[in-house]
Amino acid sequence: GNTADSFLKLKNQITFTKFRDYVPGLVFTEEEHQAMHSRFPGSQASFPHTFFLVPVHETATDIDSKIVAILAGGYAWDAALRDLLPTNVKGLVAVLRNTCNQTATYRIDGHDAFFLGNEDLHDDKYNKYAKYVDLNLSDNPDFASFPGHCQYSITVYPSRTFEKVYDEITPEIFAVIVSCAFLLVIFVFLTYDRFVHNRNEKLIENAARSNVIVSTLFPSNIRNRLLGEHESQLDRKSSPNHRISNLKSYLSGVDVNAKPTKPLADLFLETTICFADVANFTAWSSVREPTQVFTLLEKVFSAFDRIAKSRKIFKVETVGDCYV
Repeated sequence: GNTADSFLKLKNQITFTKFRDYVPGLVFTEEEHQAMHSRFPGSQASFPHTFFLVPVHETATDIDSKIVAILAGGYAWDAALRDLLPTNVKGLVAVLRNTCNQTATYRIDGHDAFFLGNEDLHDDKYNKYAKYVDLNLSDNPDFASFPGHCQYSITVYPSRTFEKVYDEITPEIFAVIVSCAFLLVIFVFLTYDRFVHNRNEKLIENAARSNVIVSTLFPSNIRNRLLGEHESQLDRKSSPNHRISNLKSYLSGVDVNAKPTKPLADLFLETTICFADVANFTAWSSVREPTQVFTLLEKVFSAFDRIAKSRKIFKVETVGDCYV
């Protein structure tokens, strides 16, 4: 009929039939055809089939030469759409159309394909996600005008089942894990920053206490000289030349930890030193309580300290009841 006429007019082109039942004996016997469909879940021999015809010319390079043979074949679409997706991808809807005004809908679940009906059965809410694929083997637009020659296309849509596979809590779980990790990093950073801050405050507090003690024991010029000498020693120890010098001293048997003793002294040509001693202190303190002795010395030495400060006199030390 129309298919044969189109086959002859198309000459060397493959001619596709419209959807139809299987023709026994074309490729398989009816028993072989039934056995093939039984291998696939949900497949039936009555589901849509498409057949194709390929002419074999007497002269292969001359499409106008006599057709000496016809290569015929066919396939069931539910078998052709199998093994296209990974097993974990389910719920894709494939709508098959041809130019012979026929439509068939299939659902693809992993390796399996299931025939749903001879009409467009996809959900319209997923139209914006449609993917169109042209199955026509020729780009000649005139071929569509041949009756009996059907050109095929397939449009793939997602479904609610497909949406559920991806609309799960896995992304939320990963987001929570990443957020928790980020919060943990922030907590560790803030804790470390707080620890460093407290440590620095303690160092500053200890340094202030040490400065107060040194200021009490020594005048400001002596204190500054002591601190300056200590800083210069630290600078020398951190220099590479100092490490080399220590290595040479160690190899020569010299104690590298021995500190040089440089007296901290100034020359004053006119100096008066006062040794103020409490008279009969030994006899008096031997019959008094320790608290009474301490109270007496504290009052006397405090008064001397105030006088020495107002007179800009350097207090050297106190030895027992002696104020120097």
